[in-house]
This record gives sequence, C-alpha cells and structure tokens, in this order.
Amino acid sequence: MSFSRDAHRIRNSITRYTKESVVQHLLTRLHTVYPDEPKVIGRPWTVCLMLEWTLELEPIKGAIPANEKDVWKILNKIWALQAKATNFADEDNVWLSLRTFLLTQLRFQTNQIVHNYFLVRLFSIICHEGASRSFRDNFKAQTDIDLESFFVLSIFFFSIFYSSQKPVIKYEEFLPKLTPAYPVAVLKQYLSLVGANFEQLQQLMKRRKGETRGDGDVRAEEYFSEPLLLEKPILILPQGISTAHPYIASIGLSEFVLRTLKTADSRGFRDKFTKEFENYLAYVFDANNFEMTKEDELKVFYRGNKIQGKVVDFLHQRNGTSIFIDAKGVEPNKKILVTDKSYIIKDKLRDTHLKGIKQAAECAAKLSGVGFGNLADFDNRYALIVTHQDFYLGNGVKLASYLGDEYRQRIDEAVAGNIPLKNVHFCCVADLEGILALCNETETEISDFLDFCNIEEKDPATAKFEMRQHIQAYAKKLASEKISPIGSDRLVENYKYLTSELARKMSKSQQYWSQGSVKIPVYLQHLKKIKELV
Repeated sequence: MSFSRDAHRIRNSITRYTKESVVQHLLTRLHTVYPDEPKVIGRPWTVCLMLEWTLELEPIKGAIPANEKDVWKILNKIWALQAKATNFADEDNVWLSLRTFLLTQLRFQTNQIVHNYFLVRLFSIICHEGASRSFRDNFKAQTDIDLESFFVLSIFFFSIFYSSQKPVIKYEEFLPKLTPAYPVAVLKQYLSLVGANFEQLQQLMKRRKGETRGDGDVRAEEYFSEPLLLEKPILILPQGISTAHPYIASIGLSEFVLRTLKTADSRGFRDKFTKEFENYLAYVFDANNFEMTKEDELKVFYRGNKIQGKVVDFLHQRNGTSIFIDAKGVEPNKKILVTDKSYIIKDKLRDTHLKGIKQAAECAAKLSGVGFGNLADFDNRYALIVTHQDFYLGNGVKLASYLGDEYRQRIDEAVAGNIPLKNVHFCCVADLEGILALCNETETEISDFLDFCNIEEKDPATAKFEMRQHIQAYAKKLASEKISPIGSDRLVENYKYLTSELARKMSKSQQYWSQGSVKIPVYLQHLKKIKELV
C-alpha cells in the first residue's frame, strides 16, 4: 500500500473524534516527560504532525470524544508510516533517505541552548552599531515593533518556556513583569505575531497545507517537514499562554526575526546579511587567534599579479596547510532537508555549497599558478564552506554520495583536481565557533580537526551525521574541558546586554505596580487588552 493511501486512512481515523478531545490528549503528551518510554508518545515530531492534521481536518458528523488509547493507536500508525515515507528501497542512495529520517528527529534532540545562541548571534550580526539600518527599518515596517525590543521580549518568553514545568503560563505571571515598561499595545502586538488562538491555528493549518498539497494527496515530504507550528509557537488561551512543545517555542521564537526579514525582502536581506555574516566570521577567527588573509587582500594580490577569477572569503595558512574558507550566510531551503532526490540536492546547492567549492578550487589554482607564499601542496589543501544554519551535508565525499552517480560529476568538476574531495568540509557558524574554540584551547590546528573528521568518516562505526558530533568526539580524544563549545565572547556580551535591558524594563514595571491597589483598574485594563487575542 502506498504512503498516500495509508496517510489518507490515518487522517480519516482522526476525523472520527472530536477535535477538542484529540487536541487535549496531544498537548498533554507533548508536555509530559517520558524518560524511559521508547514508544511513539516519546516522539514529539510525530505528535506535532498529528496535532497539525487534527487542527486542519474537520470531524465527521457524530464524532465522539477520543480517549488516551484512541490517540495512542493513531500515533502508533503515524510512527509506523515512516517506513513508507522513507525510501530505503533505493540502494544507491540509502544515506540520503536516512538523512531525511534523522533530520526530523534531530530538530527535537538538539540542546535548546543552541536555539538561545542562535537568537543572540542573530542579534549580534544585524543589530551592532555599524550594521545596516535596513534590518531595523524593514522589521519595524513588517511587524510594527522595534527590532531590539523584539529580541528582548523573545529572551523573556524563551526563558519562561524553557524553565517552566507548567503547561500554561497565566497572564498574571508575566503581564505585571513587562507592562507598563513595555506598553500593553506592544506586548499585544508581539503575542499576535508569535502566537495564535486555536481558531487562528486551524486556519493557518488549512491554508499552509493547501498551499503545499494543492488538491493532491499527502506526500512523503510532508511527513518529514518541520512543524508548521513553528510559525506560531505560542498558543493564546483564555487563562494564559502555552506552547505545543518547549522546542516549538525555543525554535519558533529564536528564528522569527530571520524568517520575517527573509519573507519581506529575500534578495535585499540576503545581500546585506551576507556582508555582516562575513564580518562576524572574521571576528570569530581573530578572537581564537587564527590569522586570515581576507577576500580584499586576495583581490589586491590578484590585481598585482594580473589575475582574474574567483576568490574565497578567507585563507588560513599555518604549519604547511592551506584552508580556503567561504562564508555563505544562508539557511537550508525546507525542501533540501526533506528530499531523498539527488537532483533536488544538486539544484538547491548550485549557488551555495557547489559554488563555494568552485571558488575555493579556483582560488587554489590561481594562487598556485603564481607561487603565492607558502601555499600548501595538493594533499594539504582544505575547503571549508560555512553557512548560517546547518545543511547536514558532512564532507565532500558524503555530499558526492548524496548526489549519486548521475550528478557526481558536479562535485568532481567543482574541486577540479585542486583540492582533495575528502578535504572539503561543511559546517554552520555555530559549529565553526566550536571548532575554533576547541582548536585554540588544545593548541591544535584546524587541519588537525578536519583530518580527525576524515579518519572518523572512513569507518561506518565512527562516522557522524553532523559536525557537532565530530566536535564532541575530538574534545573527548584531547580531554578538553570544553565538551561541546559554542558561541563567542561577543555573544556572551550581547546576551548580558539583552538580559540587562530586560531586567531594567522589569524593574521599571515593578516600581509602577508597587503603588498598590490604586493600580488595579490599570492592570485590569491591560489584561482585557491582552485577552482580546483569545
């Protein structure tokens, strides 16, 4: 039986029960910790998918309330559906099929501190004093909220969902802490942007699913897609606010600014963001004592030697090695994370990773042709493509396996015999922070770490799915105090700044409400205003 037919049957079984009863059981499961539970109820990505289908679908006439056992049965069927959603039958590309299977789970297994760092890093990149005003202006135009204020409020709500064990955070628990330092209109606008009541969520699911499927059936890629709930991570309830799952809150809140700016002006945002992204990478290299020849310096050398061609953003040379580093301030298209089709991988990476490899290889060839100082021989050259978010591609050899025999020549053409394919590596900026901090602390070279990755990848028993796992293994090997380093001093400073701004606002609000019962009418007005969102 096909995936679509099975999915159709499962969705029909959901409509036999009242929507309210199913939603209640699912939310209860998503907020319950099952430390020793191996079955489906411990798989939040599966529960989120059922929740989205429940919100999208309308119950049949005469639907009955679901009990816990009813929901359990449907969840188990959804969990079993992955066998047909995953194309393991394609023996030539098992790794690519396995990748889609693992990425769905990884979203809910990454430490939430990574989401917090993502939020603060984005603030550090686009809100520093010299950054383009367009980030602030475009965000204000789209949301009617000051960009910095949005970051501060996100730190607050991230924190309460991260630390609270309660499924619902009542309005009286946070409203007096934030208002009137933040006008109630601003707080209401914030919650309307990142949150939705159940009626709005239902409409969102119907609209998004319709855009994805059209009039067609449910496709396998929907099974592996990130939850649509990330668009509205906060649930607006009569008694307070909640979230489908703590990870939905931390991911949705941390990525909201990025998603908003990209949607408003994708090309304009990308051009300006890439420049700031490169500047941040330059800072990270410098902060960890790794000297770089920058793009502008390479261009000057090109002109002096009458060379025309591509350059990389950074070149690091030390101890007989040359590492060509290209910064791509991009995030993976949703399709590239859920596809098991080689041609889609090839098309989606054409202007990012494959282009970065070509730039590194061509730069190596140009510099070698004119005897650039201390350029390493072929075997000791490396390419490192650094993106804003992880694409989970491993190294050049792994990418070649994803591309398959039909498109393998694309990556062979990219390296063009100037850099060994095994020495081509991919990572996101969070991993680069970890690599540099670890190498700096252990007094090892970036090339030492990349060679370690190559050795591990040769053996299926030690091969890793993501770069962070290599960082942890390298730290263990060298007995480093930093087991899985992330961030930078600049991020720590900016986190302190954001939390101090939050503390200042909360102190101002506290002083206002400390005047006592005379302020009760004002509080009730604020509460009424916020509850208009319900």
